[in-house]
Amino acid sequence: VQVDPEIGRQAKRAIDRMLDFAAAKKASVLPSGALEQNTTLFNGVGPA
Repeated sequence: VQVDPEIGRQAKRAIDRMLDFAAAKKASVLPSGALEQNTTLFNGVGPA
């Protein structure tokens, strides 16, 4: 799968904004649910 580099930059900006918002609210950004469930859910998903 090839993605336009500009799309990747836009996605990174969006993720950074979400993380900044969570940090400002002191929210936990950890996955919710059981580790086994998250592992199965995100199996094969890697960095963009």
